[in-house]
Amino acid sequence: MKVHRIITTIEVENDNSITSVELTKLSFDNIKHPLVITNITTNGSANDIKQVYDSVDKHRLVIAIKLKSIARYINESLDNHERDEITDDNSTNETNDDSFL
Repeated sequence: MKVHRIITTIEVENDNSITSVELTKLSFDNIKHPLVITNITTNGSANDIKQVYDSVDKHRLVIAIKLKSIARYINESLDNHERDEITDDNSTNETNDDSFL
């Protein structure tokens, strides 16, 4: 198993308004599109959208790198989980402990 894509939502508060931006890391190998803004909404003004978009766009590569590192940690955890699965084969060196499982 491995992370295929990350979709995250960031909400920014400005006085009494909230602007939400949905970001999608489409591919961890695709440098051409490191991070895509897939949705942006607000209950405030168009200026709120512009400020949030500009901020995300300015730091798009840094955000993508952070999301990629999150995916790497998850992938490593999944790899470790697969290797650390507990099995009970009742080998000749141990007692039958199936009643404890």
